[in-house]
Amino acid sequence: MTVLFQAKSLNTSEKIVALALIHLVNEKGWSSASMRELGDLCRLHKKTVKYVVRSLEEKIDLNYERSGRCYRYRFPQWDVL
Repeated sequence: MTVLFQAKSLNTSEKIVALALIHLVNEKGWSSASMRELGDLCRLHKKTVKYVVRSLEEKIDLNYERSGRCYRYRFPQWDVL
């Protein structure tokens, strides 16, 4: 997690959304937050959160898949731990 926040390739909004996703991770290692919930938690607009999640997918290989109305987010780096 420290490496994630010290990364100079991530901007501030990407770090805030990543922190919110980490905060919402369950015991199985994934988070299932809606874009609105992430937006409220990060104080960002829903479209901004959607853009940031796509950016995180490219930059840190954030895995996300559709699960009903929400998405499931998973950090592949945690599978190594």
